[in-house]
Amino acid sequence: MKTHIVIHHSATPDGRTFNTSAIRRYHTSFRIDGVSVPEADFRVRKAAGDGVRFEEPWRNIGYHYMIEEVDGGIEVIVGRWVPEVGAHCKEGGMNQVGVGICIVGNFDVEVPDVRVWTKARELVRFLMASHVILSKNVLGHREAQALAGVPVEQRKTCPGRLWNMERFRQEI
Repeated sequence: MKTHIVIHHSATPDGRTFNTSAIRRYHTSFRIDGVSVPEADFRVRKAAGDGVRFEEPWRNIGYHYMIEEVDGGIEVIVGRWVPEVGAHCKEGGMNQVGVGICIVGNFDVEVPDVRVWTKARELVRFLMASHVILSKNVLGHREAQALAGVPVEQRKTCPGRLWNMERFRQEI
C-alpha cells in the first residue's frame, strides 16, 4: 500500500541526451562507481575489487513515473507499476511505501517550466485520489531524507533547490 509520494529531479538538463530512455538504460545496466560498464568488465573488476560501489542491473527504471518534455509537450511516462517496490528513496522505507516521480530537468539551476509544474501537479493529484494519500505525505527526496534522520550534508537536493515543495503542496 502506498502512503507517500516522493518527488525527484534528474539533475540533468531536459533534452535528447538526458531523458527517460537514458535513465532507464542506466538503471538497467551494470555499474561500477556510478558508471555503466559491460557485464564482462563488471565481473572481472568486481572479482579484482577494482571499484568501490558495484551495482547490478535493476529490472526497470527506479521510479514509478517520469515527467519530461517530448516533442514540445510535457508527458508522463510509466516506469515501474505502482504496486512494485521502487528504487528511488531507501530512506524511511520510501521505496516500499512511496510512489516515486522523477521530473527530467535540473531544478538546482533552473526554475521549473510552468508546463512541467502543472503536469506534476495533475499527476500527484491523481495519485493522491487513487491511493488516498494526504498532501503532507507528498515529499521531496530531500524531505524524506530529513525525516529519516539523514544529516544535512548527506542529503540530495531533490527535487532541486528551485522546486518549492511548500508551494507545490499548497497547490495540490
